[in-house]
Order: sequence, then C-alpha cells, then structure tokens
Amino acid sequence: GTDMEYMIGKSIFYSILGIGAMIMAYNLDYTIIGKNPNILFFGFLVIVLGVSIISPHYQGRVFYSNFVLLLYPTVFTGIIYSMRNNGYVGIILCGAFMAISYIVLLPFALYSTYVLYSLLCLILLTISILKGWFNISKIKGMLLIYVPSITAVSLVIFNNYFLMKRLINAFNPNLDPRGDGWMSIMSREIIRNARFIGEGLGSSSGYMMPAIHTDFSITYLIHKLGWISFIIIVAILTLLIVKSLKLCLRQSSVLGSLVSISVLLTFSMQVIIYIAYNLGFQLIAPLTLPLISYGGVGTIINMFLIGIMLSVFKWDNLINDNVLTSSGKRFFNYTDGKIIIDFKSLNS
Repeated sequence: GTDMEYMIGKSIFYSILGIGAMIMAYNLDYTIIGKNPNILFFGFLVIVLGVSIISPHYQGRVFYSNFVLLLYPTVFTGIIYSMRNNGYVGIILCGAFMAISYIVLLPFALYSTYVLYSLLCLILLTISILKGWFNISKIKGMLLIYVPSITAVSLVIFNNYFLMKRLINAFNPNLDPRGDGWMSIMSREIIRNARFIGEGLGSSSGYMMPAIHTDFSITYLIHKLGWISFIIIVAILTLLIVKSLKLCLRQSSVLGSLVSISVLLTFSMQVIIYIAYNLGFQLIAPLTLPLISYGGVGTIINMFLIGIMLSVFKWDNLINDNVLTSSGKRFFNYTDGKIIIDFKSLNS
C-alpha cells in the first residue's frame, strides 16, 4: 500500500545518504581523533546538545541525539589515546571525562543509551589496560575501573524503582504481563509458534507488535518467513563482524586499533542488543539493527562509522603514534605529577 511504498522510498533515500556519509568518512583523516581529542570531545558534547534541542521528543525520548551518541565511543578513543602513557592518573582522567559527559547529557539520553556507551567505553579501557598501553599493573588497572563502575551501577539500580522493576521483568516478564513484561511475552509467543520456513502457526498470527518496522524487525521476519530468515541475517552480520575483527587485530598503531575496535564494538553491541530484544529478553531497548532495520539517522550514523573503520584499515600502516602524540595539543595534560589545563589549546 501507500504506507509501505513510503517506507521503502524513505529507506532508499536514507541508504543513499548513508553511503554518502560512509564515503565522506572514508576520505577523512581519522587521526584528528588522536591529534585534538579534547577539542573533539567537548565539541561533540556541544553538537549532541544542539541536536537534542532540535530533535523531536516523544514520551520523554529525544530521538536524534541518542543516535548521534553512537559516535561517542569512537570520540572517547581520543581521550584514551591521549591519556594512555599517564598510568593510573590517565585512567582516572578518562573516568573524569566520562563523568562530565554524564552530567551534560543526563537530561537528553535514554537509560539504554547510557548503558550502551558506558559498557563500550569500559570495554575500550579494559582492552587498553590488557594491551599494556597505560603501563600499569593490569590487575590494579582493572580494579580501578570496575570497582567504581560496579558500585555506581548498583547504587543507581537499587535506588531507582523503575530500573529495578525493568531488570526483574526482563528475566521474568510474567510478573508484569500487562505492563513491562507485555512486549517480552508477545515476542516470545510469536517466535515460539514460528516455523523453520514460512509464516508462524497458532495465535501468533493475530499479534501485531508495535514498532514492527523498527524495534521488532527480526521478530516480524521470524513470524512471516520463518527461522531461516533469522539464520541468514545472523550469518551475514556474524561474517561481517568476524572479518572486521580480523582486520582490527592487524592494526599496527594504538590509535588505529582503538578507533577501529570502537566502531566494531558499537556495531556489534547494537546487533546483540537488538537480537536479544527481539527474542524476548528486553533488558536494554535497541536503537537499531545496523544496515537492516528501518531508520534514517541511525542508518547514516552507522554507515559513517563504518567509513571511519574503513579509513583506519586503509591508512593505519602509515600512522606513527609517537608523532601524533607529540604533535597534538591537549586541553588536559599530565606531566611530572601535575595536571595542566591548557586553555590556549582551544584556540589552536
């Protein structure tokens, strides 16, 4: 019908814009992330705030800003990169930058967005510590990032009834079948009655999940086409992720490794969260299923990120970490036991 034609046309339009964004990112100098990490970080926060002002709001959701925040882990790699030789203080300063972003973005981002980019940044810090880039004890470094993180998360969850309820219902949706558990029960019912090939059996055919073209594309495909559609999609995405991971692990520079891994993690976590949500485990609300689910801003941002990763694969063998570190001017510096704030770097 007309609605379907409109959705297809809109998807094609945003896919073309996404391809353009990917080509642009591919031709950008990604080393700017390492050369000017502080300027990029604070500039990015300003952009997110600006997007939040013009973004449509619906039931407390600020749509565009949460998609733009998919860029946050990659931007944050610049902070990790610039702090990597500063030992334990470098890790603490990385945490300070994360805390600043929490304070600034709290009114605009969804809880699920916070969980996503916090988890990604923790993984990036973990990789950096295990790789020895901070030149510290790996055990002490892990304790330094995970003890405060776990403590903070525990305090937030146990002091927030909504989050606690959502956590419990994610594991047992039958406790609230007409509230938070309803979506999980419906999606589980649909996939339980699905065939391997062909439309699902039983009463599931009468269900129509809300946001079927965005948040529940996999559930719908499993119901309409069978589990074969799920297997094909997962196989394609897994192949793409594994191939990208092999290329990430070949990067010779620290910056190239951090940037490419951040993009791959952002892509992979979206896939994992989306699939889990569609299979009935709805702890974290998905943003999008990269390259597949319907969406405009999400498609453009994800393809832009892929372009950045491809740029790393293209140029990384020519990147010298020592040159980048010495040439970059940073707002925060740690030298001889002193934290130096260089306001002149903002004008460079």
